[in-house]
Amino acid sequence: MQFGKSNFTLLNENLSDKLIATLNEFEISEIDFKKLCELISQILSEYQCTYESENHLDEQRIINAIKYMDTNFEKVLSLEEVAEKCFLSPTRFLHLFKEKTDLTFRRYQLWNKIIQSLPFLVKNSITETAYKFGFSDSSHYTRTFKETFGVTPKFLLQKT
Repeated sequence: MQFGKSNFTLLNENLSDKLIATLNEFEISEIDFKKLCELISQILSEYQCTYESENHLDEQRIINAIKYMDTNFEKVLSLEEVAEKCFLSPTRFLHLFKEKTDLTFRRYQLWNKIIQSLPFLVKNSITETAYKFGFSDSSHYTRTFKETFGVTPKFLLQKT
């Protein structure tokens, strides 16, 4: 799939189509940035429910870990802390997390922080957003943002 000049591939074609349609609406100024954030959040929430039911994410320890990370996204959570919440050793937790989610622990943390940062980004600078959500600097935030969405935060801010 292509959005602007960026090519990207997503896990689910239906999800990909919905996100691309939403980004295209934003690109042609049919919706504002706030509405874009709301729609992306809604689409990802629907996808999460579908993904969990289709893939039978039945490992309660991993579900609890994800809930814990979602609730504490503003903190830097160590592997040891999250693994302890699940009553697993760090190595067993990493293995089980990857097996059940197809994401690494670190990639999930970054993805979660980027998603949570969208509403804050509307009213604050990229640098302020980066520091608020635990990134070492704005370059790290921008790089992770682009890896996640295929566009930079500056691109989105220019559209607002």
